[in-house]
Amino acid sequence: MLALIRAAVDEIGAELDEVLAAGAAERGGPAAIEAAPLYGAEGPLSSLELVSVLVALEQSIEDRFGRTVNLADDQAMSEAHSPFRTFGSLADLALDRLTQR
Repeated sequence: MLALIRAAVDEIGAELDEVLAAGAAERGGPAAIEAAPLYGAEGPLSSLELVSVLVALEQSIEDRFGRTVNLADDQAMSEAHSPFRTFGSLADLALDRLTQR
């Protein structure tokens, strides 16, 4: 799922390589990409860029898995901790939505 998120971010042209590299170095290597900020106070994406990433990710999920998911619904928006704050939290949200019946 992280690869799909990276592809969605790349699709909108956001320059995240430096942010991801810094985050990985600070947190202990490539596996720490999950903890890298995506949106919010520490995240590099603007709200418009986040919406674009969500749309691209939803399309990628549909193309790859044949399932339609909605990542930016009322439930996601009302969570106490934003599911859009890190790569890992967005991946968790996408996997959760993908596996819901």
